[in-house]
This record gives sequence, structure tokens and C-alpha cells, in this order.
Amino acid sequence: MESLEDRRMLSFTTPMSFSAGDAPAGVTVGDFNADGRDDIAVANDSLTGSVNVLLANGDGGFSPAASYPTGPRAVDTASGDFNNDGQVDLAVIGSALSILLGNGDGTFADQLPFAAAPSAHSVNVGDFNNDGNLDVATTNNNSASLFLGNGDGSFQGRVDIPVTGNNINLVVDDFDRDGNLDMATSNTASVGTVSVLRGHGDGSFDAPNSYYAFSAPVYLDGGDFNEDGYPDFAVPNSYVATSMSVLLNNGDGTFSQPHTYGIGQTGYEIEVADFNNDGH
Repeated sequence: MESLEDRRMLSFTTPMSFSAGDAPAGVTVGDFNADGRDDIAVANDSLTGSVNVLLANGDGGFSPAASYPTGPRAVDTASGDFNNDGQVDLAVIGSALSILLGNGDGTFADQLPFAAAPSAHSVNVGDFNNDGNLDVATTNNNSASLFLGNGDGSFQGRVDIPVTGNNINLVVDDFDRDGNLDMATSNTASVGTVSVLRGHGDGSFDAPNSYYAFSAPVYLDGGDFNEDGYPDFAVPNSYVATSMSVLLNNGDGTFSQPHTYGIGQTGYEIEVADFNNDGH
């Protein structure tokens, strides 16, 4: 296992904290009031459920959170334009899928609820049937769910896709570069896996292919780590302290055995970005 501890670490400014509700869970970023600044929405995993919106004020700070009711146990949120009006909307998953249409000024309309699968964990968006309208996908215990968008903020009936395991996180990308969006889920079984579902471009998917990821990946993220033009996976190993795994794309939407790296502490969630602006 290679260690990352000896590599040059990045420095960051002192963190700033902002109130985001009693039980903050999933986060998404978008320009909700069209001022050119990234704002934040935070799902709140409470008995009543809500999503809290913090608008950027331009100096690195944010306005006090505005709270919008959702279904109970809101655990994750994603953003996109679901009614094609040019404004950023929110999808929030919990006991239901809640769609909150944006007004373009940083406020949102009342939720539109859609029936979700039991034990939903994560939500992401993409145009899975190539009709120009954003769709919504969620992960659940032993399945993923797809809600095809009608382009007006409403969705067709939920379609459940079998995916064995406790599927926590969801990444959407075109892993095989065939022009159709695919999905990948993380499975927190004791021998953890990442399951990849290759899309056909019509809203249907191949049966999932599962790839060993070392131990109980809760979250995963994608990035082209070897710069070959294909997205790879980075996965923290939540049940094995101080390690993470990288699964490289073979160039056809299949993935390598994990390359495991020491990270100095127990991993849980992960985000991929070019933090030092070196192009990698």
C-alpha cells in the first residue's frame, strides 16, 4: 500500500462555519439567484425534513440559511434545471423525492413530491434517455431508481433497477465514452464493491458489473487520474482505517483492481478537484 503522507500537503485558510440546520447531510452547489456566484443547498436529515439554502455574498461568506420543507429524512440533494426555464432547481431525496423549482432569485417554490424507494441514500441528475430533459437517479438498498423527466418539472413513474447491496453514493458519467450516461454506486458490504451500470441512451441500463474496492466504500467520486480521457474512481475505505482506493478505467467502461493508498486517517467521504491548480 503506497502512502500519500510523504507527499507535499496543501495549505488552506482557517475554515468558516455557517449554520445549515439541525441535521445537515448532503450538499449541492449552484447559482440559485443568477448573480454569478456559487450558492449552497444542504439537505437536513430530520423527522420533518428540509433543504436549507445559503446564498453567497461575494466575500467568501453566505447569507443566513433559508429553509424549505421536504419529505422527512432528507439525506441528499442535487441541482439542475428540471423545467427548462433557465433557473436552477433542487432535487432532494429522503422518504420521498422532492423537487423544488427555482424562481431565479434564490427562492424556491413549494416541493413537488414523488414516491421514492425505501431506504433511499443518494441523488444525482443527468439526461439518461437523451431527450434534452434532465432526469433524476437515486440509490437505495439493493437497487437504484430512475425518474425520467418530462421537461416541465414533473417526472414519469419511478423505475427500480436491481443493484445488490447497500448502495450509498451515486456517480453519473459516460464511463465508456459511447455518448450515453452511465451510473456507478458504492456498496458498503464488508467486502466493498463499486457497481457500474452502463446506459443505453434510452433510460435503460445493462445489469450492473461490480468491482472490488477493498473495504466498505460509503462514498466515491470520479476523475481522470491518469489523464487518458476516461473517468476513474476514488473510494475511501470506511471500515479500514487510513486508506483509500483508486480504480482506473480500462478505456472501455470496465475498471482495474484497486490501487490502495494510505491517507493518514479513516476515510468516509471524498471530493475530487484540482486543489493546487497544477492541471492534475
